[in-house]
Amino acid sequence: YMLISKRAIFGSIVTILAGFAVILFEIGHPVTMLIYNVLSPGLTSAIWWMGTLYGLYLTFMIIEFYFLINNDMKKAKIFGLTGLLVGLAAHSNLGSVFGFLNAREISQGVFYPTYFILTAFITGVFLAFIIMGFRYKLDFPTEVKKMLEGLAKIQGLLISILIFFVTWKMLTDIYGGVPNKADVAIHILGSTTFQLEVVLAMFIPLLVILKDFGKSPVLMFWASMIGMVGIFFMRYNLVHDTQLKPLQMLKTTEYQLAPTWVHYFPSAAEMLISAGGVGVCLLLYYLGTKAFNLDEDHH
Repeated sequence: YMLISKRAIFGSIVTILAGFAVILFEIGHPVTMLIYNVLSPGLTSAIWWMGTLYGLYLTFMIIEFYFLINNDMKKAKIFGLTGLLVGLAAHSNLGSVFGFLNAREISQGVFYPTYFILTAFITGVFLAFIIMGFRYKLDFPTEVKKMLEGLAKIQGLLISILIFFVTWKMLTDIYGGVPNKADVAIHILGSTTFQLEVVLAMFIPLLVILKDFGKSPVLMFWASMIGMVGIFFMRYNLVHDTQLKPLQMLKTTEYQLAPTWVHYFPSAAEMLISAGGVGVCLLLYYLGTKAFNLDEDHH
């Protein structure tokens, strides 16, 4: 997979930077946050660990990319392996932000720390197909086709595991009729956004892979584009669905309407910030393709 190594590592750097850019708009005083993140660390806070681990992950990815660009494969492997381990910890810890929510039975538990690692791999493979599709304008050389075929088979396995995970997650949530868990899971199953997540991020890409076991990279490119739309709904549902049910379901005044499911739609500012994050990602990647040789060097 050396054909895609530089682009994949640079892509990971770009997406993390774009993610940090979006978070920047959520924080009132980002400079103060950076200072006190070091001076008074919250070692029992999953959010503190999230920022710290992703910062370390970004650092190791940048160092690995530097050595890849300079063809120092020995050092690149060392920092790549270290970055992989820190990345696994970062993704898993991000899942723990939801897993630690004891007030929300639908998300509390060990599911999300493992789910985040799996979906990170799946998202990365989708992006790999999209990146290579644009690089070769869907006219793939033989060696690239062979590499992408192997990547498609890995993706098929990962998506199958994801479907298995999500199926059992829903069954265990619904089974027994546990309050604040079963009713929320049933509500989620009937939501359009969840159904779009399942169809776009799981079923369509898996069917394309099973059609010829990944031998059609052009089809996989389009399936990955569709899959990324599904990943958007996946992340939207992750935040939205865990907070669907109000914690206070009883009336507190005589003439108050009984609390019901939370109805939420992103504001214009939220949509613009999200679009800006995508724009930052595309701009940085474009600049990177002009500044660096991201193709494999042939000796």
